[in-house]
Amino acid sequence: METIIATILGSVISGAVAVIVCVINSKSQHDMLLSELDKHSELNSQKIDELEQKVEKHNSVIERTFRLEEHTNLCETRFSYLSERLDKLEDEKS
Repeated sequence: METIIATILGSVISGAVAVIVCVINSKSQHDMLLSELDKHSELNSQKIDELEQKVEKHNSVIERTFRLEEHTNLCETRFSYLSERLDKLEDEKS
């Protein structure tokens, strides 16, 4: 009877130790995974910040280009008007 109890007690202790080792290993793996996720999150944040800066630069270029196109159209209109006026003055003079 004592051998049966000793066998059962040994099995229970072995099982408990195996469960404790599994829990410790699982906790360790979980902590490592969280650490890796934090690193990836920081890297993604940096990449997003860099992309935001590039988008802001691009938008600034687009805004300046739009203003330059408006200015160019205004200059062309003025040039056309002045050219027509000059032609009329030359015609009147002739």
